[in-house]
Amino acid sequence: MPRTICLRLAYEGTRYSGWQAQPGRATVQGVLAAAIHAVSGETLVPRGSSRTDAGVHALAQNVAFVSESPLEAPVWGRALDANLPADVSVVAAAEVPTDFDPVTAAVAKTYRYRIHDAPWKPVLQRHLVWRWRSRLDTAAMAAAAAALVGEHDFSSFEKGPSQRLSKTRTIHRLDVV
Repeated sequence: MPRTICLRLAYEGTRYSGWQAQPGRATVQGVLAAAIHAVSGETLVPRGSSRTDAGVHALAQNVAFVSESPLEAPVWGRALDANLPADVSVVAAAEVPTDFDPVTAAVAKTYRYRIHDAPWKPVLQRHLVWRWRSRLDTAAMAAAAAALVGEHDFSSFEKGPSQRLSKTRTIHRLDVV
């Protein structure tokens, strides 16, 4: 009997070409699909709550897949975690209704952009920050960021036609620290 398993993943995305599987490239979806196959022998395509670009990291991305395996969700979590590379981790696993879709279930997302603006190289965090070689004007950045808070139509940022019903998004908070 098919069951839907939902995972919360954390990953350090430096070596990945984003979430979505791409021929000849390492992706988070690809390594997760390989781990699922190693655990159950099933060839499945896990569905993430959203796609990420190359090099993007995540602390809590929801992912779901439908399996015929009798493994309970906590066992799935531990088994997958043991079969994933060191830069991808299963934070939580739960069985969800069979019609669960991580894309439509996502009601909010939090993004954090970290910029290192000190004169020295960020040696220990070099994969986790963007290096800027001069001091940033955080007051000016905060003033500009305030204009983005609220409801806006972001359709001009799309590469092509989207299947999303609404192009309007609400930015609840934008902090510059």
